Amino acid sequence: MGRQNNSKLDHRADNGRFLYSGWEGFGETRNCTSKKLLGAHLFTAFQMETADHQDPDAMRKLITAYTNAAEKTDICKEGKPFPQ
Repeated sequence: MGRQNNSKLDHRADNGRFLYSGWEGFGETRNCTSKKLLGAHLFTAFQMETADHQDPDAMRKLITAYTNAAEKTDICKEGKPFPQ
């Protein structure tokens, strides 16, 4: 179950394809769409729950690697439909 942190997505990488803070990150996949969803793009998200520790550099690395891994799935590579 997700919840929203009080952090601002004040860091960006790859021309805004990745947005992140010390606690969370969001990434936009490339060439990963679903015809069933009228060409909607798949986005990735990662959120840490911690009391005080923030690490924007670690979050950038994590969301970038996670998004790149999602792009290597059959959903993205072969255009298979998203699971329901």
